[in-house]
Amino acid sequence: MLKDAVKALMPPILLSAFRRLRHGPPKAIESYRASEYQGVKTRHNARPLHIGRFAQLHERHCPLDPNVAADTTRLRHYNLSYFAQRSMHVAGDLAFVGISYGVAPRIIFDLLDLGTSSSTPKGGGKTMHLVDPFLGIRSSSDRSTLAKYNADMNFVRDQYPADAGVKIHAGLIPDCLPIADRFCFVHLNTGDCKAEALSLPHFWQRLSPGGVVVIDNYAIDDGHFEDYAAAIAALGVDPFWMPTGQCVVEKPCTGAAI
Repeated sequence: MLKDAVKALMPPILLSAFRRLRHGPPKAIESYRASEYQGVKTRHNARPLHIGRFAQLHERHCPLDPNVAADTTRLRHYNLSYFAQRSMHVAGDLAFVGISYGVAPRIIFDLLDLGTSSSTPKGGGKTMHLVDPFLGIRSSSDRSTLAKYNADMNFVRDQYPADAGVKIHAGLIPDCLPIADRFCFVHLNTGDCKAEALSLPHFWQRLSPGGVVVIDNYAIDDGHFEDYAAAIAALGVDPFWMPTGQCVVEKPCTGAAI
């Protein structure tokens, strides 16, 4: 064909110029990057964090916490949302331990459509358990208060419809346990690593096979590996470290250690 003959004879540089004139300049690829996601930097395109349903919900609910900019927690919340979604087919409820202003559970409540009827596949009759002493304290052993923590339980309660499957447990772990019989997803984010390590066997025993525990402060800053080492070793699984400082432990579907 004449078209093929012309392409064969035309030098590549002229052929490229001809195509640009015919089709116009190539479309720019949308690139989304924050300068930093709480200590994590990337030169790669972070578009899924900034465009789509997760991004819309993150930006809607992040202002609940007046102390944190949206991009600071964007990647951490993205990770949480992924593992919460992944665990929805597993039997049991969701537990968020360490709530403060409640941004992470509020995002996930909407993302997973947990406000829908229990007869729908996404709602699934699951309950979200929110655990926090709402005292604004550093830890169970250090009762000094930090202004960055929310101490008003009603601020969190009022974020949800009155009939939502959300239960708030005002207390310190492990003292306030048990809170439910079975879990599919557990998020530990109290900043009290020793208390979380003491509570981990309780949550693991009640975690369904295929369920996930995300520990937010496992490797934050210099890391708190020694606080968790014995408790995680007893589970018989290896933690999956993430650059955000979080780690994930997933209960095997077969041969799970309890």
